[in-house]
Amino acid sequence: MRRHNQSQGKLLLLLFVFLSVCSIIPVKEGMAQVWTSPIVSSPLLDGQLKGQLCMLLISVMLLSACFCLAPSPTKKYFRPGDIRALVHEENLIGLKPKTGETWLQVGTSFTFVITFVTAAVTYMQLVQAKHEVFWYSLFSNSGWIVFLAISNSFVEEVIFRLSFIVVLDGMMSPRSIWAVSSLVFGGLHYFGMPGGVAGVLMAAFLAFLLSKSITETRGLFWAWFIHFLQDFVIFTALFIS
Repeated sequence: MRRHNQSQGKLLLLLFVFLSVCSIIPVKEGMAQVWTSPIVSSPLLDGQLKGQLCMLLISVMLLSACFCLAPSPTKKYFRPGDIRALVHEENLIGLKPKTGETWLQVGTSFTFVITFVTAAVTYMQLVQAKHEVFWYSLFSNSGWIVFLAISNSFVEEVIFRLSFIVVLDGMMSPRSIWAVSSLVFGGLHYFGMPGGVAGVLMAAFLAFLLSKSITETRGLFWAWFIHFLQDFVIFTALFIS
């Protein structure tokens, strides 16, 4: 009976995850048309804030569902985790750590490398699109950029990483779960920033790596931190262009 209830809980949670994933693009892109009363005077910032606030609500609801329907794996992974946990080799993304190398070393290295690549690709796409750059917007909107980066990275880590790991725990191998997160997250970034094939490949790689970090460290620290920095770069590009 207990196993049957657990299976029903996982199926219900899987439905919540599916609905949350499907809501990402419509909510982010269309909330400004539904929620017509402005929060701030800037149309760009107003639209971003409305989308983020709604997605925060959805992610908190999904997280609550995870705690209710799959409490054991949720408690296991919804915490900072061991940031010095050992890193295991993964040939699929070319990760070959030295003997005894930890996530403190690998996470720090990837933080710099991935953030540099994201900044470079984003800047090249801005130049290619011939967008005029307004650097003063960086200073006037810096607080909002930090808030949006924190919010968006939390939302996407809960929906695309934590919930996938929680709901598929015991049903698939960790590597398969990382691959599912990679495919879904990468595919949805075709129309993102950076977008196109480059955006898909970058997002897919990032999703696989961050899912792996959550599983091996049993926590969200590296996933949320690295993701936050990428979103900071992306929101900065959005506001200066």
